[in-house]
Amino acid sequence: MNQKRYQERRVMKYIVNAALICVSCVSMTGCAVVMGDLPTISADWTGCPPQTIVIQDEKMGYFDDTWTAKCEGRTFYCTRKVRGSTVCDESMNNE
Repeated sequence: MNQKRYQERRVMKYIVNAALICVSCVSMTGCAVVMGDLPTISADWTGCPPQTIVIQDEKMGYFDDTWTAKCEGRTFYCTRKVRGSTVCDESMNNE
């Protein structure tokens, strides 16, 4: 009986680990797509065309993502919440 229980636990552990790996891969892929589109997201706030925006300091978090968008000598600090709302504030120290 103990041998059967041991095997059931091993199978269950394997299933849980496989599920966690799948969820991790899917969530990382989703973040990469969103983070790769930051110039387009930032364009609405900066007024600059996406191809002229330089993205720096990208940080992905559980509740929000942050980055710095630079264009035309101006710097914007941007935050995108988990639910999708984005805000970019222009730095007061622009050159």
